[in-house]
Amino acid sequence: MKPWDDGADPGARVVLQGSYVDAFSVPYQPAFRRELSLHVPRDIQPRDVRSVLDVSSVNSDVRPPEAAAETYAALAEPSVALITAAFQWQS
Repeated sequence: MKPWDDGADPGARVVLQGSYVDAFSVPYQPAFRRELSLHVPRDIQPRDVRSVLDVSSVNSDVRPPEAAAETYAALAEPSVALITAAFQWQS
C-alpha cells in the first residue's frame, strides 16, 4: 500500500494485453490504495505497442542475468522496496 504522504512514488501499473470476451472486475479498494493505473492498449496501432513496451517509467532496477535468483526472491518479498526489475542481456 502506498503511504498517505506527498511522495512522488508511482502507483502500480497493470497492462491488460489481449482480447477478453466477458467483462471482468477490479477490486476497487486495493486498486485505489495502490493508485493503480490500468492500461488497455490495442495491439494493432504502433503507438500502442510503443506505449506498452516503454517500461522506463516503471522499472526500479536493471540487473545482470546472473542475479536472476536474488532478483526474483526480492520481488517476492513484500518488505523489499523493489517493485520491478529488468535484466540487461547485452552490455
